[in-house]
Amino acid sequence: DDVNDDDDVNDDDDVNDDDQQDCRASEPQQQEQRADAQAFTRTVREMIRSGYEAGADVSSMLMELNCYKLSENRSYRDAAPAVLEGVLSLAKRDNNNKAVVIALRGLVQHWKPMLLKFLKTDDLDDLAYALDAALDQLKPDLARATLQFLYDADVLSDDAVLHWAKATANLDLRNSPQISDFLHWLQDDDDDDDD
Repeated sequence: DDVNDDDDVNDDDDVNDDDQQDCRASEPQQQEQRADAQAFTRTVREMIRSGYEAGADVSSMLMELNCYKLSENRSYRDAAPAVLEGVLSLAKRDNNNKAVVIALRGLVQHWKPMLLKFLKTDDLDDLAYALDAALDQLKPDLARATLQFLYDADVLSDDAVLHWAKATANLDLRNSPQISDFLHWLQDDDDDDDD
């Protein structure tokens, strides 16, 4: 009986070792997926930058980005943050915050057809994911301007912005005075519409 008990313990140890090896095996896969996602985002940003600098038509850029998304077997969930980050990167070329905000307003209007294609979705979780990825590295005043301009251009609904606020893990950004003020304004505006 003692021999069988030892065998049972060893069998359990083998299972635990296999589980740990599976976890370690998936870590390099996860790193590779992150690297692929970063490369995809860089390429989309570069496509947007070069298209903008060349004066390419937005509808042509939309087709080109959609073809690239399909060739990389990516979903809209993958592409939406990359597109938004690409547009934001055009505005962030200037170090003057006021100039960035002014540029961003014009860029949102310029790229509106593409932003609508990639950000207008009924899946609020996908949209919250895209906003989180794009807004995460922004200062609160620029994040607020981004949300405001996307909202004003009817790219984002009040429900989409409020859902992002509930879903985001970036509590520092969400609770900043700039974002809090905007969220309160949206909630008040939404309450007025309900009346």
